[in-house]
Amino acid sequence: RLVETNTVACSAAISTCERGGEWAHAFGIWSMMTKRHIERNTITCNSVISACNRGGVWGQALECLSNMEFCEIEADTTTCNAIISACARHNQWAQCLHSTGGMGARRISMNK
Repeated sequence: RLVETNTVACSAAISTCERGGEWAHAFGIWSMMTKRHIERNTITCNSVISACNRGGVWGQALECLSNMEFCEIEADTTTCNAIISACARHNQWAQCLHSTGGMGARRISMNK
C-alpha cells in the first residue's frame, strides 16, 4: 500500500532524517516538496533547519529560512533558535544577527 505524499508524510520523513543525522535527505525531501507543490509549513521548515544544524550546514539552514520568508511561511521561536544554533556552531555571528534581526518586527518572542 502506498502512502500519500503530503505535508504530514513529508514532515514525518524530514523529522526522521533529522533525528538520524541525514541532513541531505531532509533537505532533499524539502526541495522535492517545492517541485511537487506540496505545502510546506513552519514545522516542516523547522525540521529541515534543525537537520541542517545537526549536519553542520548553516548555509542550507539560511536558505530554508530565506525560502520561508519568500513563501510567507511564519517563523516561530523554534525557527529562530535553530538558525541561531546553526550559525553559532560555525561562528557565523554576522549571519546570525542578520537572520534574526527581524524577530521583533515579526513579533517572534525570544526565549529568556
